[in-house]
Order: sequence, then C-alpha cells, then structure tokens
Amino acid sequence: MMRIPTGIHLIVLFGISGCALSLTDPLDRRGAFKQTQTKFTQYVRWGKFEQAGRFVDPELREEFMSYAPTFSDLRFSEYEITRVDIKDGVKSASVDVRITAYRLSMPFERSVDLTEEWTRDDATGVWTVKVDIRKLHDTLSGVP
Repeated sequence: MMRIPTGIHLIVLFGISGCALSLTDPLDRRGAFKQTQTKFTQYVRWGKFEQAGRFVDPELREEFMSYAPTFSDLRFSEYEITRVDIKDGVKSASVDVRITAYRLSMPFERSVDLTEEWTRDDATGVWTVKVDIRKLHDTLSGVP
C-alpha cells in the first residue's frame, strides 16, 4: 500500500478549506472590508482626516470633519484593533480599536477605546463607518 506524505494531506486540507471560504464569500467582501478598514485606520493614524472623512457615514461626515482642525497637533503612537466582528453575511462589521496618541502641545500619551460600526451598501458595495469622533476629541484634548 502506498503512503501519502503528511505534507500532501495538509496541502489538500488547506486547499479544500480555501475553496469553502471562497464559496461562502465569492465576491471577497471580507477582503474588501479589511482593505477599507485598513485605509481608514491609516488615514486617521497619519492625520489625513480629509481622506478618512470619505469613509465616514454621510450623516456623520460633517461632524467628523468639524473636529479635523482640532487634531492638527495630534500624533498617534498606537492604533490597535482589539476585536473584529463581521456580521449579517458580510453586510456589517463592528471593530473595537484602542488609539494611543499625544499632542505636540501636551507631550504625554492618552488612550481611548472606540467602536467603529461599519455597513456595506448593497447596491454599491461601498463600506462606510460610524465612529464617535467626539469621544476621541474629548479624551485626547484634556489634561491627565
């Protein structure tokens, strides 16, 4: 009897599980979400609020952008994703993040925990986020 090497079993097993994943999400909505959330994170982290604002839910975009000037001296030292929960057949997601930052005018770090609530428009496939920008502002503006 011919024995099949263990490595071949692993390749077949991972190949089958990869096929199953692509069957449950053939349009790679999870991948699109991850890419969108990563871009938003990078724009916020590097202080590019104009670009980050494009990802914000239209109902909250004006408020989000109104805080942008108050973050001009803010420097982010850490942006940690602590939980990702993709729901409703990849139509929405909830992401918990911990942001650590300091202001050039007040050189000490503060951290804030936020939840980003993401939704995907069925018609366009575009992801938008609702985030409590006021909590970010209030936490990082005060004196310790």
